[in-house]
Amino acid sequence: MTNKPLTQRQAEALEFIKSFVANKRYPPTVREIADHMHYSSSSTVFELLGQLVKKGFISKGEGPRTIQVIDKNDIPGSRDRSSREDVLRMKAALRNILDICTDDFARYQARYGLGINEEGSNEGYERTRTL
Repeated sequence: MTNKPLTQRQAEALEFIKSFVANKRYPPTVREIADHMHYSSSSTVFELLGQLVKKGFISKGEGPRTIQVIDKNDIPGSRDRSSREDVLRMKAALRNILDICTDDFARYQARYGLGINEEGSNEGYERTRTL
């Protein structure tokens, strides 16, 4: 998988595949992609799909409808909106633990997870989070 940006044609093909799957619930064939992209040869589409596979945006099997879009959210290290929402949900859960828990160890773990020191400040957390 490379980090090179998509060309305009690659981005157009990827967008077509995504919208096709969203509308029909199954991936397009090479011929359907060729028709959409106004290619007369399916070998051009195979080359285009090969580049999308190499760049890590899709996977392709041997059959006619085996194209799968790889969700970049599933790739470790990618930061996106959904992972931020997950972190916010976890923080809310940890705050609930602090509100209702009387067990000192559980309160310590919740404070540690939230980055709150003994005085109730998260000053150290903000500093280490940016490292």
